[in-house]
Amino acid sequence: MTSITTPPSKSQQSTSSAIVASQELRKEQIRAQAKSIMDNFFIALKNANIADHPIGVNRKEQTRLPEPRANGNDDSFRHGMFANAPNKDINHIVAEKKSW
Repeated sequence: MTSITTPPSKSQQSTSSAIVASQELRKEQIRAQAKSIMDNFFIALKNANIADHPIGVNRKEQTRLPEPRANGNDDSFRHGMFANAPNKDINHIVAEKKSW
């Protein structure tokens, strides 16, 4: 059984075009409102004296311990890597992609 679709009537076409026009008008109103908000923010930011405020905190006593720097000759790291590697040579790890 085949169904026959009828084209929309002129009243349906005008209603759908009115809805589309209303949606486009709403989008333009939202864009204009967003632009106004951003412009006001940039004007307020331009007038603010943020250069006078220092960035960061200076403490008399540091709360973090300094991290040790790797010098390239860390034997414990090397030993751990070679102990974990399944295939190895004297100075090289033999590995294939996605096999380790």
